[in-house]
Amino acid sequence: MRLPETKAVFTKSNGKLYSVGDTFIQPALAKTLRNIVKNGSKYMYTGEWAEKLVKTVQAEGGKITMDDLKDYKVTWTDPIKSSYDGYDLYIHGLPAFGGVNIAEALNLLEVSARRTIIRLLKQSGPDLKLKSLQI
Repeated sequence: MRLPETKAVFTKSNGKLYSVGDTFIQPALAKTLRNIVKNGSKYMYTGEWAEKLVKTVQAEGGKITMDDLKDYKVTWTDPIKSSYDGYDLYIHGLPAFGGVNIAEALNLLEVSARRTIIRLLKQSGPDLKLKSLQI
């Protein structure tokens, strides 16, 4: 991890990554969320958190300013519905692209997994094909 702040969040105190079953606690995120509850959206768009965000982004070569955050207007859109592996997914809609990209990636993964299974079944003998039908 490139930034020490990121490493501090996503690794244990001994520097090792978390494993399945480990307790993962984010006290700084909890503090941020408490401040949003206490101070409202102003905290994120014009307050202390906004100032820290702008300073960090600019230090990395980004161009965001406090005016950008102050002038930002939230666009509320209906969620996009997709599915993956039998689950319904509801993800944020356009004009944001993150949810759309996630849905597309999962759909490609699902198609790829099916193709791989079909290819393996074609290459296998009848015993494996019968066993796979039992799953």
